[in-house]
Amino acid sequence: MPSRGNLSALEVPAADAAAIADRAGVGKQTIYRWWPSKSAVLLDAMIHRAQQVAPLPDTGDLAADLRLFLRSTFAAAPGNRSLLIGVLREALGDAETMDRLAAFTAARRDEMMRILDRARNRGQIGAAGEAGNVVDQAFGLLWYRMIFEHERSTSRPPMTSPPRSQNSSAMIRRVEVGFAVERFDHIVLNCNDVEATAAWYERVLGMTRETFGPSNRTALSFGNQKINLRPIGALADDPEWVTGTVEAAGSEDLCFITRATPDEVRAHLAGCGVEITAGPVTKTGAMGAMTSHYCRDLDGNLVEVAVY
Repeated sequence: MPSRGNLSALEVPAADAAAIADRAGVGKQTIYRWWPSKSAVLLDAMIHRAQQVAPLPDTGDLAADLRLFLRSTFAAAPGNRSLLIGVLREALGDAETMDRLAAFTAARRDEMMRILDRARNRGQIGAAGEAGNVVDQAFGLLWYRMIFEHERSTSRPPMTSPPRSQNSSAMIRRVEVGFAVERFDHIVLNCNDVEATAAWYERVLGMTRETFGPSNRTALSFGNQKINLRPIGALADDPEWVTGTVEAAGSEDLCFITRATPDEVRAHLAGCGVEITAGPVTKTGAMGAMTSHYCRDLDGNLVEVAVY
């Protein structure tokens, strides 16, 4: 049988049987004798690579096992991209190949599930939790990044390790707790003057004003989030609009992300007549290093405008 080591070194997704045979050092008929199609060869190569570069660890510790498995899997992804693209090309026109690809991805998914199952048997995590969703999200991100890596922004580091949302500690928490929050939906900003505050955020940060609810509350939308503007003393007119224990304007520290350059941020703030209290300075955000400028809104809240 041809060497799987030779086959797993395949890099050209559009390689035909002759090219595969040449790379393996055998005749084309030998390839067809062992594999029914080119996709079967490529999938065998992918399986062999996965077993070599991302074997199933068993250290006896859940965090260590997840860390080793995820790091090795993500580190190997760029080298396997051409094989994946080749199999996908074949699978789009062949249901049998699609079934083989589904079986391969399920096998890799099951490897990670085995890590979690072993930890559950050791008593390291409880029976509850969302292990299946955690595994699906890890591999969903991996496959997406592998397929579309050619569209990667030059500002984002290469895919050689899982992002923070997919690290071992975050995954363990999700399995133990049963769920984990994903993002902010909105925040409520107590302010002295809703109209003036809304106008400032529209003019300076480009947010969009909207009204909502039976009492026509004011919100500022941007991206997939929003800020609800709550006037100080709102309970007098809107008894259902409760807030935190301390009702105060000007006590918040907010950070917003923009696609503009740091120079553009600085010029825009200056053009709006907003005093820059600090910046440009390098800070650490949720996704890593970023360049920030600081200013204050009308109530004195600290507003950070950052660029990754």
